[in-house]
Order: sequence, then C-alpha cells, then structure tokens
Amino acid sequence: MIDLDGWRGRFRGTYRDLRLRWDLAKARRRGPPDTIWQAPLIFIHIPKSAGSSILSLGVARTRGHQTYAFYEKWAQGREIPPTFAVTRDPYARYLSAYRYLRNGGGNGVDRAWANRNLHGDHNTFATENLHRPEVRNWMHFRPQTEFLNGVHGAVTHVLRLEALKDEWEPFARQYGLPETLPRKNTTSGREELSPDARQAIRRVYADDFDQIGY
Repeated sequence: MIDLDGWRGRFRGTYRDLRLRWDLAKARRRGPPDTIWQAPLIFIHIPKSAGSSILSLGVARTRGHQTYAFYEKWAQGREIPPTFAVTRDPYARYLSAYRYLRNGGGNGVDRAWANRNLHGDHNTFATENLHRPEVRNWMHFRPQTEFLNGVHGAVTHVLRLEALKDEWEPFARQYGLPETLPRKNTTSGREELSPDARQAIRRVYADDFDQIGY
C-alpha cells in the first residue's frame, strides 16, 4: 500500500529545499527584491538570534541571512531604509547553532551542510572545527559583526536578545510593529562549554565580543 501522507511530506520537503536554493541563487545574481527599497524597515537576520520570531511579524528582508553589506552592494545610489538586527551572546549563540544543526536544521540545505561538517560534540567541534573557513563562514556560525557592518555604513538599530524583553516594545512602537514578540524556533539544552571551547569561541568571535560589547 502506498504511503500517500509520507510521499506528500517528502514532496513538500523537496519543494521547499528547491525553492530555498532558487531564492538564494536569485539573491546572489539579482540582489534583493525591488520592493525592499520602499520598505519602512529592513530586518538583518542574524541566525539563532530571535530571527524566526521577528520574521513571523512580516518584516521586510531578503531570504538567506543577508548582511548589511549585501544591501550596500545592491543599493546602486538608492538610500537604504532603516535597518535593524538582534545580536546574542556569542557563547549562547554558538551552542544554539550547534544544537539546531545537530538536530537537522530547518531544511535540506542545513542538513546537507551538517552531514558534511558537523563532527564531534559541542566542545570538540568548537576547538577543532570552528576556526575552519567552511565552518566560520557558514551562516549559522558567521561572526555577528559581519552581518552588522558594511563598507560605508552599518545597521541602524542593534537590539540584544538578552534585553529584548525591554527593548522590543519601544522599538516596535517606533516602527508600527506588534509590541508582543512571539516565541518561535527556540532550542534548549544544558550543554556546558569547556575552558578550551570557550577560548576557541572567544578567538573566532573576538570582534563580536569587542565591538558589540559582550
């Protein structure tokens, strides 16, 4: 007997993965959608920093965790609307990203990358692999400052995940966004970082600690 529900689920998953790959390739070739330049606010989505919760509000963005520099590149003389991002303590963000990818991520792109690169437990991965270019430059592990800074400018508003409960309401009111932020795509765990792992994370994310002030 054919498992129609299973077949439909696999088909939908394959379609979502193909659509994501298409959207990422399109952004690389053509830049953001034209409507982005008329948006009142652009969200710079740093992975594992409350992004899914904010995206559920319908804020303007370009798929693929695009950086501020991405918008500078494609502005071509146009004014970039106000931008905002949410940052997170680098230790907590690393653990959340590791856990998320270890559990399969959110799509086939995540799973394929994790299968190729995510080896060892969270401490071993930090000490032996986090510094490697193919890991450090992957969106979930990329330093946060690289999302925030461009050549000629930087993100307009930088909020902190740790203070979002207090910072979100006045910020949302300023831009007409919902003042209650839903919880989406959260991960939890009780992993502890070894001293060597913390040192490795500190080295890779030195600019995050120094420039953002963690």
